[in-house]
Amino acid sequence: MAAPLLVITTEACRALLAARWQDSTIRFALPDAPLPGTAELAATPAILLVQLPFAQTRELATRLARPCADVWLHASSAGVTSGFMLAAGGDQATLQLVQARLDALAPYPTAWLHAGATGAASFCGETVARLFASQNMQLLLGMTQQVLASPPGAAPHPTLLAAMQNYMNEQAACARQLQQLARDYLAQAGSEAPFSPHHPQTRLFGLEQRDAGLAPATQLAHLLNAYLPVQP
Repeated sequence: MAAPLLVITTEACRALLAARWQDSTIRFALPDAPLPGTAELAATPAILLVQLPFAQTRELATRLARPCADVWLHASSAGVTSGFMLAAGGDQATLQLVQARLDALAPYPTAWLHAGATGAASFCGETVARLFASQNMQLLLGMTQQVLASPPGAAPHPTLLAAMQNYMNEQAACARQLQQLARDYLAQAGSEAPFSPHHPQTRLFGLEQRDAGLAPATQLAHLLNAYLPVQP
C-alpha cells in the first residue's frame, strides 16, 4: 500500500489530480489554508506542492520543514485519461518517495522532467504561464488586422500607432517580469548542491552547451537572464 501523501494545490488542479490518481491515501490542502498539525505532518513522508508560483513554493517548503517536491503540469482535462506533461523539482531522496505518484500522473513511468531542486518546476511553470498570460498575441493580432484593412501606401492610422506602442510596452513589461523571476531563481540555485538528475534522460535537455551539466530550470534561468534586455 502506498504511503500517505499530502498535496497542496489549487482547487481547480485538485480536481484533475484526484481524477487521475483515484487514490484515497492522498490528502489535498489549499495553499492559503492553515498548515496541518505537527502530528499529521510527521506521518506524511513527503509533500507535493503543485501548480503554485515559485515564491509561494519556496515559502511553503521552508515553513513545512518536511521533504517537499514541487510539480508543474499542463493542466488539461485530457491528462486525466492520457497523463499530464509535467516537471518536478526536489532532491533525489524526496523524488524517490513520490516517484510512484509522479509516474501515475505522467503518460507513462518516468515520462516527467526532473527540473532541479525544490522550486525548479514552479519556476519553469511560472515562466511559461507569464509568457502565455501576456497580451502580446492579442495586440499583435489587432495590429495585423488594422494593417490588412489599411489602403496600400496609406499613412499609419493613429489607432495603429497606439497599438504598436502598447505592444512594445507589453513586451518590455513581460521581459522585466521574466528577468526578475530568473534572477530570483538563480539567487536560490547558487546555494544548491550539484544537480543529479533523477532520470538519465534528463541529461538530454540542453539549451546552451556550456550549461549542459546544470539542472534544466537553471539552464532556463541563465537563458532568460542572458538574452532578455538588461533591466536596471
